[in-house]
Amino acid sequence: MVKALIFLWIRAYALVLLCLDAGTRNKEIRFAEVGDLDTKSWTLDIVHVKGEATYGEPRIVPIREEIRPVIARYLAARAKWVIEHDCPSKALFPSGDERSSTEGRRTGWRSRKREPPGPPNPKNNL
Repeated sequence: MVKALIFLWIRAYALVLLCLDAGTRNKEIRFAEVGDLDTKSWTLDIVHVKGEATYGEPRIVPIREEIRPVIARYLAARAKWVIEHDCPSKALFPSGDERSSTEGRRTGWRSRKREPPGPPNPKNNL
């Protein structure tokens, strides 16, 4: 079993290293899927680039040898995590809020009771 805190630390460390190494933008890493990472040639296929609908072009970036062990360790922990937490996400770095229930609605493993926003408070507009 993968402990939650350990997994979050491994995920954060791998995410930061991969972003710095590959030079990805926020959107590019958020929309990256596990299948975009090739561990045989150690490349990351960045599909959802800035301006993808107009001027952006997908690119393939190499992953340096120094961070490969961290990424490999993260992928192993991620594989266990998605099984243990019933999180069928294809995202390379799942947020944990992507687990779906049998009804098809998003529940998330960090689900909290969220209250709907109330009416605006006129005192806040001063």
